[in-house]
Parts: sequence; structure tokens; C-alpha cells
Amino acid sequence: AKERQAYIDDFGQDAGTALYEQEYECSFDAAVLGAYYAGQMHRLDIAGHMVAGLYDPTLIVNTAWDIGRTDDTSIWFFQVFRGEIRLIDFYSEAGQSPESIAAMLDAKPYRFGDHWLPHDARAKTFASGRSVVEQLLSLGYKGKIVPSLSIQDGIQAVRMTLPICWFDKDTCADGISALMTYRREYDDDKK
Repeated sequence: AKERQAYIDDFGQDAGTALYEQEYECSFDAAVLGAYYAGQMHRLDIAGHMVAGLYDPTLIVNTAWDIGRTDDTSIWFFQVFRGEIRLIDFYSEAGQSPESIAAMLDAKPYRFGDHWLPHDARAKTFASGRSVVEQLLSLGYKGKIVPSLSIQDGIQAVRMTLPICWFDKDTCADGISALMTYRREYDDDKK
């Protein structure tokens, strides 16, 4: 207990706990240093919130998008049931056209509800002269825009939402991994 507290005093609660668990408890499950959600995701796993086969064909499937301009476009597929958010599928690819993403959506067995797009989906692109919203609409997918938040407010919103989330551990494996490792860079000087 004394060593754990020393690490927390030196490095802060999250980083100190992660470093202590890695060094003294030889934990391979310890939070990635500086990761925003790793601890919560680990607790969700322990609580049984990561299971196989969450998809319920009787429920509408909604999507939440992060449109990659210089990196991957990522899409979470989710269903809402009795106060739970069930993340049933995850897609992430770089360099895909709106047409190829629409084809991927068309191939899914889901009955879609809302497609939630980031605030920057309204911006027109030089390449097409149309916004992402306009391009998707022309392909049969109507998107809704989420409010613009600061990065810190977005991180806090995810932290507040995670306790009611359930993840399909098979179809969302890449998304779970991304959440586990999403982090800030650690500054040794500022700790």
C-alpha cells in the first residue's frame, strides 16, 4: 500500500495506479499510461459488459460516426434497450469514399434508425463541392449532426456514458481496443 501511494503521489492517480500495477503486480491489464477510458473499459469487462451476440434484430440500429479526414473513418453501430446502449458492431477504415461506406452499410442486415455525424460533416469538401451530409443523403442515408464539443467535453461525455454501455466483444473488438488505448501523450516533466 505504501508503494502504491508513493506512485500516486509522484505520478497522479491514473498514471500512478497504472505504473504501480505494471511494476509491482505484473498486470498486463493495467491501464495504458495516459489512456482516458482504459480503466473504465477494464471495469466494464470485469462487470460482464463485454459479451458476444448482442445484436437484437427486433431493435433499430443507430450509428455514430467519426469522419476521418487524415485518418480512419470510424462508425459505431448501437441499439438502445431499457436504458442500455448496446454497441453491436464497429467499422473503421481509411481512405473510403462515401459510396464504399454506403455499400458497407447496405450489406449489413440492420434496420437503421439515426446516423449521428460530427459537426464538421456540414463542411463542403474541395474534392466534391458537397458536404458529407449531402453526399450520404444522395446515397440514401440521412445524417443528423451532433453538437460541437471541445475535446475535453467529448471525453467527459464518453466517460459519463460508458457505465450504461454493453459491447459485443467479437464484432467490436477493434473499437474496444481503440477505446482502451485512446490517450494523451504523457509528459514526464509535467506528469
